[in-house]
Amino acid sequence: MARPSRPSALRLYYAVVSMAGLALFGALAAGGGIAAIRRAPLAFWLFAVCLLVSELIPIVVPGSQGPVEGFVMSDAFAFALLLGWGLAGAVLVGVAVSMVAAPLHGRPLAKRAFNAGQYGIALAAAGGVYTLVGGHRPFGAGEFLAFAAAAVVFIALNEAFVRVALALDEHAPVHHRPGTLLEGVRAQALPAAMLFGVAPVAVLLAERSAVLLPLLVLPLVAVYLASQGTQQAETRREQSERLKDDLLATVSHELRTPLASISALLNTLRQHGGRLEPAQREEFLGIAVSQSEQLRHMIEQMLLAARLQHDAGRPADPAERPLVDAAGLASRAAQMARLAHPDRLLQLEVEASTAYLLVRADEEAVLRVLGNLLDNAVKYTPPNEPVRVEARRHRDEVVLAVEDGGSGIGPADRERAFERFTQLGPVHPGGRHTSGLGLGLYIARQLARANGGELDLADATSGRGARFELRLPLAEADVAAGEGAVPDAGHASGQRR
Repeated sequence: MARPSRPSALRLYYAVVSMAGLALFGALAAGGGIAAIRRAPLAFWLFAVCLLVSELIPIVVPGSQGPVEGFVMSDAFAFALLLGWGLAGAVLVGVAVSMVAAPLHGRPLAKRAFNAGQYGIALAAAGGVYTLVGGHRPFGAGEFLAFAAAAVVFIALNEAFVRVALALDEHAPVHHRPGTLLEGVRAQALPAAMLFGVAPVAVLLAERSAVLLPLLVLPLVAVYLASQGTQQAETRREQSERLKDDLLATVSHELRTPLASISALLNTLRQHGGRLEPAQREEFLGIAVSQSEQLRHMIEQMLLAARLQHDAGRPADPAERPLVDAAGLASRAAQMARLAHPDRLLQLEVEASTAYLLVRADEEAVLRVLGNLLDNAVKYTPPNEPVRVEARRHRDEVVLAVEDGGSGIGPADRERAFERFTQLGPVHPGGRHTSGLGLGLYIARQLARANGGELDLADATSGRGARFELRLPLAEADVAAGEGAVPDAGHASGQRR
C-alpha cells in the first residue's frame, strides 16, 4: 500500500490530533465536568475571563519555533484553573476559549481544531502528571514539585506536536529537524517559567480572597507592554536585516557592471594598447572615465543616504539657513538640465505675479532635489514629450514642481517610490530599465525634510505622467509682504522656455 503524500500526511495528522482532543473534551464534559463548572466559585470565572482576554490580546513569549509557536498568557491562566479546580474544568474552559478566540486571529478551521486538540491533550496530560506526582487541592507549598513536573510535560508535548506538524509541512522527517526535543524543551524552559510562575501566585491569591485577583493586573500590563516592545524590536530587527540584504543585492548588482567594464577596458589597454589606434585608445579611456564617474556617483549616494538617515528628524534651525530665491533655483536647475540633455524639451513656468519666491533653505540641497527630479523626468519621458518645471506660491508655501510625460506611477507605488533601493520599472514604454541604486527619490525627500519642506507625488495636471512637488515654507519677509513680490533685481518673472 502506497504511503500518503506529505500534504495528505499533514492533514491526517491534524485530523487525528483534532479528533483526539474532541473525544477528550466530550468525555470530560459527559463525566461531570459541565456540572462541576456550573458549581464553580467566582474566582474560577474570573480566571476563565482572564484566559479569554489573554487569548484575544495575546502576550507572547517566544519559544524555540519563534513567537507564533511560543507561549501566551492564557497558558498561565489555564494552569491556574488546573491547580485550583482540577483537570476537567481547566481542559473544558481552555479548549472552549481556544476555539472561540481562534477565528478572530484569522486561523483556518483545520488549524483551529488542531490547536484546540493539541491544547486539550497537553493540558490533560499535565493535569494527570500533577495528580500522579502528588499534587492536591487546595494548592500549597508542597505542590510545587508536582506543578513543575506538570509544566515540563505541557512544554514537552507542545514542542512535540509543533515539531511533527512543521516536519510534515516542510516535507522532512521529524528527526531531521535541527535540535532535539530535549533542546527544544530547554529553550522553552525560561520563558515558560516566567508565565507559569503567575499560576500558583494567582491560585494562592484566590484562596485568600477573589478580591485580591485584580492585584495581578499591574504586573500583567507591564508584561504585555514589555512583550509589545519586544515584538516591535524584533520587527525593526527584521526590517533592518531585509534592508541590509537589499543593500548587498543592489550594490553588488549595480557596482559589478561598471567595475567589470573598467577592468575589461584597462586590461585591453595594458595587453593591446600598443596595437590600438590613438582614437581607439582615447575612446576606451573615455568609457573607463565615464564608468568610474558612475561608480563615484553611486558611492556618494550611499554615503549621503546614510548621513541623511542618521540626521532624520533633526532639521536645522530655519534661522541658520540662508535666504534664497526658489524661482531662481528652479531656473538654474532647468538650465543645467538643458545643458545635460540638449535634445530634450524642458518647459519652465514661474508664477507671473511673482518676482521672487524667498525661502530659507540650503541652495545646493534644493538644486540637488530639482536636479534629481529632472533627471528622472527625462529618463521616464518619451523623446517627443516635454518635461515641465513650475515655481509658484501656494498660501504660505513655495511649490517647485517637476512633471514628466511618462506613464505615471500607480497609487500602490506612490509611497514605495520614496523608499531606499526602489526602482519602479522601465524608463518609458519600450524603454529599458534604468541603472542605479534606487536612492534618488529617498535622498531627495530627506533633503527636502532637512530644509523644513516636503516632497510628494501629486496628480499630474496633464492627466498622465508623474508630478513631484517640492514644498518649502515661504520666508517670513514674503509672508509679511502679502503676495511676496519684492523689487526685481535682475530676476525675470513669467514663463520661460
